[in-house]
Amino acid sequence: MNPILNSLKALSAAANEVLPLLETHDYREEAKHVKDAKLPLRMMPKTIQEIFNSVMRYIIPVMGDEDPLPGDALLTSDNMTIFSDNLTVTGDTQLAHQFQFVQIEPIQAVADEFTELGLHQQATLLENVCRFARSIRQAHNAAPFGNTGRDLAPVHYVLALSPEELSQREEEDKMLFTQFCSVFVKDIFSLEQKKDLYVALQNVIADTTEKKPHLVVMTVILLLRNRKAYKSPIPGKLNSVRETVFHSLGLDPKSCHTYGDKSILRGGKPSLEKYKPKAEDILKSTVGN
Repeated sequence: MNPILNSLKALSAAANEVLPLLETHDYREEAKHVKDAKLPLRMMPKTIQEIFNSVMRYIIPVMGDEDPLPGDALLTSDNMTIFSDNLTVTGDTQLAHQFQFVQIEPIQAVADEFTELGLHQQATLLENVCRFARSIRQAHNAAPFGNTGRDLAPVHYVLALSPEELSQREEEDKMLFTQFCSVFVKDIFSLEQKKDLYVALQNVIADTTEKKPHLVVMTVILLLRNRKAYKSPIPGKLNSVRETVFHSLGLDPKSCHTYGDKSILRGGKPSLEKYKPKAEDILKSTVGN
């Protein structure tokens, strides 16, 4: 079997194995110090270092790997490009058909978990693999129905930018989004929901017709904290949560300190009553009711 296809299947299996650990345990604090050799032993089944080594070994050489993959089996951008170019030339539907049996979802889910942990390099490389695999699926599905010969649609995909290719501003934006995610309890909202909410709040701040966007953001925070339907996704001390969210959005972290959880209640002082409709619309469109 093709070494690239073998690696993709093995990566999918490894991702499927570590995903329950990432979903169950909170690795955010450990991920901040992942390069620190003196990291204290955690009471976890596996450390975050062990987790990303177990999946990244299929993409890049991992230090200490006792059974490293040969260079032509790694899911690097060069190897994936060579594979897809050859597949386009040969039109080998039999080989492309094998990609239908590979689970891509666990790989994407691990990439999402890495994004929230601030492990952007690893997340980007995993996303590249997912784009590669999906593009071959699409090419296969576009072939004439029932055709078992060498007639395959061209394989097209665009790799996500590697961290080395990101501008300093883009890298800072990624880290600010990770900071925004850090206030949320794991697994109440998906990464996509948090991205949508983050972008929606950025749009409110950029809207020149919104006279006091920071108060809209504050109202969103309080609604999330106080409405039972949201299951308290951002617990902890309000001032700490507010400062983290405001900093991630480029707002003054020290503003709105006079507003408390009762500010969204009718008659609460100081009151945020007038900003509730806008905040509710944002939440409805991003994380649901």
